[in-house]
Amino acid sequence: MRKTIGLVLLSLPLALFAEKDDWSLNSSFSLWGEFIYMKRSHTYESPLINTSQSFSKTTSCGCKETLSTLCDSRDIATRFHYEPGFRVGAKYMNRKSVWEASYMNVSDWDASCEKSDQGLLYFPAKASFDLYDFTHADNARVHYRTSLQDSEFNYFRYLSHPREHYFTFCWLTGLRYPIVKEKLDIFFTRGENTSSYTVNVKNQIYGIQTGIGLQCNFTQRFFWDFIAKIGVGYDEVSQKTTLGDYNNTVMIRNYWKTGSSFPLILDGRIKIAFLLEDWIDLHVGYEFIYLNGIGVAPNQLVKTESPDRVVHTAGEAIFYGLFAGLSINF
Repeated sequence: MRKTIGLVLLSLPLALFAEKDDWSLNSSFSLWGEFIYMKRSHTYESPLINTSQSFSKTTSCGCKETLSTLCDSRDIATRFHYEPGFRVGAKYMNRKSVWEASYMNVSDWDASCEKSDQGLLYFPAKASFDLYDFTHADNARVHYRTSLQDSEFNYFRYLSHPREHYFTFCWLTGLRYPIVKEKLDIFFTRGENTSSYTVNVKNQIYGIQTGIGLQCNFTQRFFWDFIAKIGVGYDEVSQKTTLGDYNNTVMIRNYWKTGSSFPLILDGRIKIAFLLEDWIDLHVGYEFIYLNGIGVAPNQLVKTESPDRVVHTAGEAIFYGLFAGLSINF
């Protein structure tokens, strides 16, 4: 009797995945598309608007701290909202191998900060850096904008076919090409004059990556998977800086500079999918992307009278959010 029960239990996984087994063993090609709803957070911290009249603020520990900064770049980054985007891809799969190419584009994130206080606002530069419109100002406004595009080509190798067993494990290797653009506009108004400090930054990252994946098949048609990737890239960074004074009639800085870095790329994704038919599935998931060692706009600000043209690459960015889509198999 015990032997009979044991044989029945062992046969359950085979029965579960036996239905339409021919499809699971054949090679297939698929096209897929996703709607993305993602947020950008974290950046280099740089004070942008200060006041000559200090104020007190109660911190999380209950202590009072005297401050002069009304607006900084990291505070503005917390005001980025979730923005829509899309990702499309193509995939070829045989019994244990998958080749996949994808492209993602998310709408720009932007946020602003504006302060008014007659004659008391100033840009937090060194005292020796004499800027007329950026001191004793009546109004100051900052606008921060950033964007993300990401292309990938990956090869996945599974220990068994992804749809044959309850659990299957894979490793992956691939290429990645993220593009991160940023723009920071700073405007100070003193009397009738308004002058600006503008920084544009572009990161083009040529990366390689590797990773692991785990898939669990609850039933023949319902499964989830988790993918974790780590990579490194060569970042071609370029930045354009303009700084005017006296109602932008005097140009203090106006230059274009390039540089390079080797940023770290981390990516984690979890997805739940349901096969409506053998040739189509619907899925939803969550993704987290972290870039460290890139050029971000606030880090390019020069707050001294130094004539040096700089490209700083100590910045970081975090992108995270939800996605939902469908895949069509041929």
